[in-house]
Amino acid sequence: SYYWVHNLIGMIPPPDLTFMVIHLSYYAFMFFSYKN
Repeated sequence: SYYWVHNLIGMIPPPDLTFMVIHLSYYAFMFFSYKN
C-alpha cells in the first residue's frame, strides 16, 4: 500500500498536484458557499 502510494506520487509532478489540490479546494468552497 505504501509503495503503491509512493509510486503514484512519484508519477505526479508536484506543480500539477498542487494545481489539482487548489482547484479541488476552490470548487469545494464554491459548492458549500452556494449550498448554504
